[in-house]
Amino acid sequence: MKMNARERFLETALFGKPDKIPLRLREPRPATRMRWITEGMPANLSTAEYFGFKECALQSVNITYFPGEGFESKPSKESINIGPIPPFEHKIIREDKRYRIWIDSLGITQLGFVDDWKNGWMGFATRTFIDFPVKSYEDFLNIKRRYNPNDPKRYPKNWNELVKSYRRRDYPLCATIRGPFWWTRDMMGLKRLLLNMRREPKFVKEVMDFCAEFHIGVLHKALDEIELDYIVLSEDMAYKKGPMIGPSMMKEIMGSAYADLAKFFREHGVKVIFVDNDGNIEKLVILANSTKGLSLRLYTWGLIDRVAPAQENAASINANCSAVYTLTLKDNKTRISHKGIIITVSVMVLNASSIIPPLYADRKPISIPIKLPTTPARTPV
Repeated sequence: MKMNARERFLETALFGKPDKIPLRLREPRPATRMRWITEGMPANLSTAEYFGFKECALQSVNITYFPGEGFESKPSKESINIGPIPPFEHKIIREDKRYRIWIDSLGITQLGFVDDWKNGWMGFATRTFIDFPVKSYEDFLNIKRRYNPNDPKRYPKNWNELVKSYRRRDYPLCATIRGPFWWTRDMMGLKRLLLNMRREPKFVKEVMDFCAEFHIGVLHKALDEIELDYIVLSEDMAYKKGPMIGPSMMKEIMGSAYADLAKFFREHGVKVIFVDNDGNIEKLVILANSTKGLSLRLYTWGLIDRVAPAQENAASINANCSAVYTLTLKDNKTRISHKGIIITVSVMVLNASSIIPPLYADRKPISIPIKLPTTPARTPV
Protein backbone atom coordinates (compact mmCIF):
# COMPACT_ATOMS: atom_id res chain seq x y z
CA MET A 1 0.00 0.00 0.00
CA LYS A 2 1.39 3.39 -0.98
CA MET A 3 1.90 5.70 2.00
CA ASN A 4 1.97 9.45 2.24
CA ALA A 5 5.08 11.18 3.59
CA ARG A 6 3.81 11.34 7.17
CA GLU A 7 2.78 7.68 7.31
CA ARG A 8 6.10 6.65 5.76
CA PHE A 9 8.10 8.61 8.32
CA LEU A 10 6.22 7.23 11.31
CA GLU A 11 6.36 3.65 10.04
CA THR A 12 10.12 3.96 9.55
CA ALA A 13 10.91 5.83 12.78
CA LEU A 14 8.77 3.49 14.89
CA PHE A 15 10.20 0.28 13.36
CA GLY A 16 7.13 -0.53 11.29
CA LYS A 17 6.86 -1.55 7.65
CA PRO A 18 7.17 1.50 5.39
CA ASP A 19 6.58 1.21 1.66
CA LYS A 20 9.87 3.12 1.12
CA ILE A 21 12.67 4.48 3.30
CA PRO A 22 12.27 8.27 3.33
CA LEU A 23 15.38 10.12 2.18
CA ARG A 24 16.22 13.44 3.78
CA LEU A 25 18.35 15.01 1.09
CA ARG A 26 19.64 18.36 2.22
CA GLU A 27 20.40 21.07 -0.27
CA PRO A 28 24.15 21.46 -0.83
CA ARG A 29 26.09 24.42 0.46
CA PRO A 30 25.74 27.47 -1.83
CA ALA A 31 29.32 27.13 -3.10
CA THR A 32 28.69 23.48 -3.96
CA ARG A 33 25.44 24.26 -5.74
CA MET A 34 27.13 26.98 -7.80
CA ARG A 35 29.83 24.49 -8.79
CA TRP A 36 27.27 21.85 -9.79
CA ILE A 37 25.35 24.37 -11.92
CA THR A 38 28.55 25.16 -13.84
CA GLU A 39 28.91 21.41 -14.39
CA GLY A 40 25.43 21.00 -15.85
CA MET A 41 22.85 20.85 -13.06
CA PRO A 42 19.80 22.98 -14.01
CA ALA A 43 19.64 26.10 -11.88
CA ASN A 44 15.84 25.88 -11.51
CA LEU A 45 15.81 22.42 -9.89
CA SER A 46 16.32 21.39 -6.29
CA THR A 47 18.81 18.63 -5.55
CA ALA A 48 15.97 16.20 -4.81
CA GLU A 49 14.34 17.00 -8.15
CA TYR A 50 17.60 16.70 -10.08
CA PHE A 51 18.54 13.33 -8.60
CA GLY A 52 15.00 11.99 -8.87
CA PHE A 53 14.33 11.55 -5.15
CA LYS A 54 11.41 13.92 -4.73
CA GLU A 55 8.90 11.06 -4.52
CA CYS A 56 10.67 9.50 -1.54
CA ALA A 57 11.86 12.71 0.12
CA LEU A 58 11.09 13.16 3.81
CA GLN A 59 9.06 16.33 3.02
CA SER A 60 9.25 17.43 6.66
CA VAL A 61 8.29 20.94 7.79
CA ASN A 62 9.99 22.58 10.79
CA ILE A 63 7.87 25.05 12.78
CA THR A 64 10.74 26.78 14.64
CA TYR A 65 13.52 29.26 13.85
CA PHE A 66 16.66 30.44 15.63
CA PRO A 67 19.70 32.23 14.18
CA GLY A 68 22.91 30.27 13.74
CA GLU A 69 26.40 31.34 14.71
CA GLY A 70 27.64 34.00 12.32
CA PHE A 71 24.25 35.01 10.96
CA GLU A 72 21.86 37.93 11.21
CA SER A 73 18.47 37.01 12.66
CA LYS A 74 15.88 36.80 9.87
CA PRO A 75 12.93 34.80 11.20
CA SER A 76 10.54 33.20 8.75
CA LYS A 77 7.04 34.66 8.73
CA GLU A 78 5.68 31.15 9.28
CA SER A 79 8.02 29.97 12.06
CA ILE A 80 8.01 30.26 15.83
CA ASN A 81 11.01 32.41 16.78
CA ILE A 82 13.01 30.67 19.54
CA GLY A 83 16.01 32.94 19.18
CA PRO A 84 16.83 36.04 21.24
CA ILE A 85 14.24 38.85 21.13
CA PRO A 86 15.52 41.40 20.55
CA PRO A 87 18.49 39.84 18.78
CA PHE A 88 21.93 41.33 19.27
CA GLU A 89 22.76 43.96 16.68
CA HIS A 90 24.46 42.28 13.73
CA LYS A 91 27.36 44.54 12.80
CA ILE A 92 30.75 44.45 11.11
CA ILE A 93 33.44 45.81 13.43
CA ARG A 94 36.34 45.73 10.97
CA GLU A 95 36.94 44.44 7.45
CA ASP A 96 39.76 44.46 4.93
CA LYS A 97 40.24 42.61 1.63
CA ARG A 98 40.81 39.28 3.37
CA TYR A 99 39.26 39.27 6.85
CA ARG A 100 36.11 40.40 8.58
CA ILE A 101 35.39 40.80 12.32
CA TRP A 102 31.71 41.00 13.23
CA ILE A 103 29.09 40.38 15.91
CA ASP A 104 26.19 38.12 14.99
CA SER A 105 22.60 38.10 16.25
CA LEU A 106 23.52 35.74 19.11
CA GLY A 107 26.07 38.24 20.42
CA ILE A 108 29.11 36.23 19.28
CA THR A 109 32.16 38.15 18.07
CA GLN A 110 34.14 36.28 15.40
CA LEU A 111 36.76 36.63 12.69
CA GLY A 112 36.36 35.03 9.28
CA PHE A 113 37.32 35.26 5.63
CA VAL A 114 35.51 37.96 3.64
CA ASP A 115 35.10 35.60 0.68
CA ASP A 116 33.00 33.25 2.83
CA TRP A 117 30.43 35.93 3.64
CA LYS A 118 30.54 38.90 1.23
CA ASN A 119 27.90 37.45 -1.12
CA GLY A 120 25.96 35.71 1.61
CA TRP A 121 27.02 32.53 3.36
CA MET A 122 28.85 30.19 0.96
CA GLY A 123 29.06 27.04 3.09
CA PHE A 124 31.14 25.83 5.99
CA ALA A 125 33.22 28.86 6.95
CA THR A 126 36.54 28.84 8.78
CA ARG A 127 36.19 31.20 11.73
CA THR A 128 37.97 32.23 14.90
CA PHE A 129 35.60 32.94 17.78
CA ILE A 130 36.78 35.99 19.70
CA ASP A 131 34.13 36.63 22.35
CA PHE A 132 30.77 35.36 23.65
CA PRO A 133 28.02 37.23 25.53
CA VAL A 134 28.01 35.22 28.77
CA LYS A 135 31.18 35.37 30.85
CA SER A 136 29.57 35.67 34.29
CA TYR A 137 26.35 34.94 36.15
CA GLU A 138 25.34 38.60 35.74
CA ASP A 139 25.77 38.25 31.97
CA PHE A 140 23.45 35.23 32.06
CA LEU A 141 20.77 37.18 33.94
CA ASN A 142 21.04 39.93 31.31
CA ILE A 143 20.73 37.60 28.34
CA LYS A 144 17.73 35.85 29.92
CA ARG A 145 15.74 39.03 29.22
CA ARG A 146 16.08 38.26 25.52
CA TYR A 147 14.56 34.81 26.05
CA ASN A 148 11.12 35.64 27.38
CA PRO A 149 9.00 32.62 26.38
CA ASN A 150 5.80 34.70 26.58
CA ASP A 151 6.89 37.42 24.15
CA PRO A 152 4.00 37.71 21.63
CA LYS A 153 6.50 38.33 18.83
CA ARG A 154 7.57 34.68 19.00
CA TYR A 155 4.53 33.39 17.13
CA PRO A 156 3.75 34.30 13.51
CA LYS A 157 0.78 36.59 12.94
CA ASN A 158 -0.94 33.94 10.82
CA TRP A 159 -0.53 31.20 13.43
CA ASN A 160 -4.23 30.34 13.53
CA GLU A 161 -4.26 29.77 9.77
CA LEU A 162 -1.12 27.66 10.02
CA VAL A 163 -2.76 25.51 12.70
CA LYS A 164 -5.67 24.74 10.35
CA SER A 165 -3.22 23.79 7.60
CA TYR A 166 -1.07 21.62 9.90
CA ARG A 167 -4.10 19.70 11.10
CA ARG A 168 -4.86 18.68 7.48
CA ARG A 169 -1.29 17.73 6.60
CA ASP A 170 0.02 14.50 5.06
CA TYR A 171 3.72 15.26 5.76
CA PRO A 172 5.85 15.06 8.96
CA LEU A 173 5.84 18.12 11.19
CA CYS A 174 8.74 18.80 13.55
CA ALA A 175 10.37 21.36 15.80
CA THR A 176 14.14 21.79 15.88
CA ILE A 177 15.60 23.37 19.01
CA ARG A 178 19.05 23.89 20.47
CA GLY A 179 19.81 21.22 23.05
CA PRO A 180 21.22 22.21 26.47
CA PHE A 181 24.88 21.82 25.41
CA TRP A 182 24.49 23.68 22.10
CA TRP A 183 22.41 26.42 23.77
CA THR A 184 25.01 27.03 26.50
CA ARG A 185 27.92 26.84 24.04
CA ASP A 186 26.29 29.62 21.98
CA MET A 187 26.19 31.75 25.13
CA MET A 188 29.63 30.97 26.66
CA GLY A 189 31.75 29.51 23.89
CA LEU A 190 33.06 25.96 23.89
CA LYS A 191 36.18 26.52 26.00
CA ARG A 192 34.44 28.50 28.73
CA LEU A 193 31.54 26.01 28.77
CA LEU A 194 33.81 23.00 29.27
CA LEU A 195 35.85 24.76 31.98
CA ASN A 196 32.70 25.88 33.76
CA MET A 197 31.23 22.38 33.68
CA ARG A 198 34.20 21.42 35.83
CA ARG A 199 34.64 24.59 37.91
CA GLU A 200 31.07 25.92 38.19
CA PRO A 201 28.72 23.01 37.47
CA LYS A 202 25.78 24.60 39.34
CA PHE A 203 26.01 27.70 37.14
CA VAL A 204 26.09 25.64 33.95
CA LYS A 205 23.22 23.46 35.19
CA GLU A 206 21.11 26.55 35.78
CA VAL A 207 21.77 27.78 32.24
CA MET A 208 20.87 24.36 30.81
CA ASP A 209 17.77 24.01 32.97
CA PHE A 210 16.66 27.41 31.68
CA CYS A 211 17.13 26.06 28.16
CA ALA A 212 14.46 23.44 28.91
CA GLU A 213 12.23 25.92 30.76
CA PHE A 214 12.37 28.41 27.88
CA HIS A 215 11.59 25.93 25.10
CA ILE A 216 8.76 24.33 27.07
CA GLY A 217 7.31 27.78 27.73
CA VAL A 218 7.48 28.84 24.09
CA LEU A 219 6.24 25.59 22.55
CA HIS A 220 3.44 24.85 25.02
CA LYS A 221 0.90 26.81 22.97
CA ALA A 222 1.97 25.10 19.73
CA LEU A 223 1.79 21.58 21.12
CA ASP A 224 -1.55 22.30 22.76
CA GLU A 225 -2.95 23.12 19.32
CA ILE A 226 -1.15 20.79 16.90
CA GLU A 227 0.45 17.36 16.95
CA LEU A 228 4.16 17.20 16.13
CA ASP A 229 5.61 14.00 14.71
CA TYR A 230 9.14 14.53 15.95
CA ILE A 231 11.55 16.83 17.75
CA VAL A 232 15.22 17.42 16.94
CA LEU A 233 17.59 18.61 19.67
CA SER A 234 20.71 19.98 17.95
CA GLU A 235 23.51 18.94 20.27
CA ASP A 236 26.98 18.67 18.67
CA MET A 237 29.32 17.67 21.51
CA ALA A 238 31.80 15.16 20.13
CA TYR A 239 34.76 14.78 17.83
CA LYS A 240 35.65 11.74 15.73
CA LYS A 241 37.47 10.03 18.64
CA GLY A 242 34.90 10.64 21.33
CA PRO A 243 32.68 13.11 23.22
CA MET A 244 33.81 16.38 24.79
CA ILE A 245 32.34 15.36 28.16
CA GLY A 246 31.80 12.08 29.97
CA PRO A 247 28.53 10.26 30.77
CA SER A 248 28.56 11.09 34.49
CA MET A 249 29.03 14.83 33.89
CA MET A 250 26.37 14.77 31.19
CA LYS A 251 23.86 13.04 33.44
CA GLU A 252 24.67 15.20 36.47
CA ILE A 253 24.58 18.60 34.75
CA MET A 254 22.35 18.03 31.72
CA GLY A 255 20.12 15.18 32.89
CA SER A 256 17.35 17.27 34.43
CA ALA A 257 17.03 19.47 31.32
CA TYR A 258 16.75 16.40 29.09
CA ALA A 259 14.24 14.77 31.43
CA ASP A 260 12.05 17.89 31.51
CA LEU A 261 12.11 18.23 27.72
CA ALA A 262 11.40 14.54 27.12
CA LYS A 263 8.52 14.55 29.63
CA PHE A 264 6.95 17.64 28.06
CA PHE A 265 7.16 16.35 24.51
CA ARG A 266 5.89 12.87 25.39
CA GLU A 267 2.95 14.29 27.33
CA HIS A 268 2.04 16.24 24.20
CA GLY A 269 2.03 13.22 21.95
CA VAL A 270 5.41 13.57 20.22
CA LYS A 271 6.29 10.08 19.05
CA VAL A 272 9.96 10.55 18.17
CA ILE A 273 12.66 12.68 19.85
CA PHE A 274 16.00 12.89 18.05
CA VAL A 275 19.26 14.08 19.59
CA ASP A 276 21.40 15.21 16.65
CA ASN A 277 25.10 14.80 17.36
CA ASP A 278 28.16 15.12 15.16
CA GLY A 279 31.11 12.94 16.09
CA ASN A 280 31.54 9.71 18.01
CA ILE A 281 29.20 9.73 21.02
CA GLU A 282 29.29 6.00 21.82
CA LYS A 283 30.23 6.72 25.43
CA LEU A 284 27.14 8.89 25.80
CA VAL A 285 24.71 6.23 24.56
CA ILE A 286 23.99 5.70 28.26
CA LEU A 287 21.73 8.73 27.90
CA ALA A 288 19.29 6.70 25.85
CA ASN A 289 18.92 4.22 28.68
CA SER A 290 18.87 6.70 31.56
CA THR A 291 16.50 9.29 30.07
CA LYS A 292 13.27 7.66 29.03
CA GLY A 293 11.85 8.64 25.67
CA LEU A 294 14.98 9.85 23.89
CA SER A 295 16.37 8.42 20.68
CA LEU A 296 19.72 8.96 19.02
CA ARG A 297 20.46 10.24 15.56
CA LEU A 298 24.17 9.78 15.08
CA TYR A 299 26.36 11.60 12.57
CA THR A 300 30.05 10.80 12.32
CA TRP A 301 31.97 12.74 9.67
CA GLY A 302 35.72 12.14 9.49
CA LEU A 303 38.21 9.31 9.33
CA ILE A 304 37.47 6.98 12.20
CA ASP A 305 38.78 3.63 13.31
CA ARG A 306 35.69 1.56 12.69
CA VAL A 307 32.04 1.76 11.82
CA ALA A 308 30.16 2.79 14.95
CA PRO A 309 28.08 -0.10 16.29
CA ALA A 310 24.52 0.94 15.46
CA GLN A 311 23.52 -2.70 14.99
CA GLU A 312 25.25 -4.06 18.11
CA ASN A 313 23.85 -1.27 20.28
CA ALA A 314 20.34 -1.63 18.89
CA ALA A 315 19.28 -4.38 21.26
CA SER A 316 20.18 -2.38 24.38
CA ILE A 317 18.70 0.96 23.37
CA ASN A 318 15.66 0.11 21.27
CA ALA A 319 13.51 0.08 24.41
CA ASN A 320 13.80 3.85 24.61
CA CYS A 321 14.87 4.78 21.09
CA SER A 322 12.71 5.34 18.08
CA ALA A 323 15.35 5.42 15.38
CA VAL A 324 19.07 4.68 15.31
CA TYR A 325 21.61 4.96 12.55
CA THR A 326 25.26 5.68 12.04
CA LEU A 327 26.96 7.51 9.22
CA THR A 328 30.73 7.02 9.06
CA LEU A 329 33.47 7.91 6.64
CA LYS A 330 36.56 5.76 6.13
CA ASP A 331 38.74 4.83 3.16
CA ASN A 332 36.88 7.36 0.98
CA LYS A 333 33.58 5.55 1.49
CA THR A 334 30.51 6.41 3.48
CA ARG A 335 28.76 3.46 5.07
CA ILE A 336 25.25 3.76 6.37
CA SER A 337 24.08 1.04 8.74
CA HIS A 338 20.36 1.33 9.00
CA LYS A 339 17.59 -0.49 10.77
CA GLY A 340 14.31 1.36 11.08
CA ILE A 341 15.97 4.61 10.11
CA ILE A 342 15.56 7.76 8.14
CA ILE A 343 18.58 8.24 5.90
CA THR A 344 20.07 11.71 5.87
CA VAL A 345 22.56 12.65 3.17
CA SER A 346 24.42 15.87 3.93
CA VAL A 347 26.07 17.25 0.80
CA MET A 348 29.07 18.96 2.36
CA VAL A 349 32.05 18.36 0.04
CA LEU A 350 32.75 20.59 -2.93
CA ASN A 351 34.14 17.94 -5.27
CA ALA A 352 31.68 15.18 -4.42
CA SER A 353 30.75 12.45 -6.88
CA SER A 354 28.54 9.38 -6.58
CA ILE A 355 27.22 10.55 -3.23
CA ILE A 356 23.58 9.60 -3.62
CA PRO A 357 22.59 6.12 -2.41
CA PRO A 358 20.00 3.90 -4.06
CA LEU A 359 16.95 3.32 -1.89
CA TYR A 360 16.93 -0.34 -0.95
CA ALA A 361 13.49 -1.50 0.08
CA ASP A 362 14.96 -4.31 2.21
CA ARG A 363 17.09 -1.80 4.18
CA LYS A 364 20.39 -3.65 3.77
CA PRO A 365 23.58 -1.68 4.51
CA ILE A 366 24.86 0.28 1.53
CA SER A 367 28.18 1.89 0.63
CA ILE A 368 28.56 5.24 -1.10
CA PRO A 369 31.91 6.13 -2.71
CA ILE A 370 33.07 9.67 -1.95
CA LYS A 371 35.69 11.68 -3.80
CA LEU A 372 37.24 13.85 -1.12
CA PRO A 373 38.05 17.51 -1.86
CA THR A 374 41.66 18.38 -2.66
CA THR A 375 41.44 22.15 -2.25
CA PRO A 376 44.47 23.54 -0.35
CA ALA A 377 43.97 24.66 3.24
CA ARG A 378 43.97 28.38 3.89
CA THR A 379 46.54 29.86 6.22
CA PRO A 380 44.96 30.53 9.62
CA VAL A 381 45.19 33.93 11.24
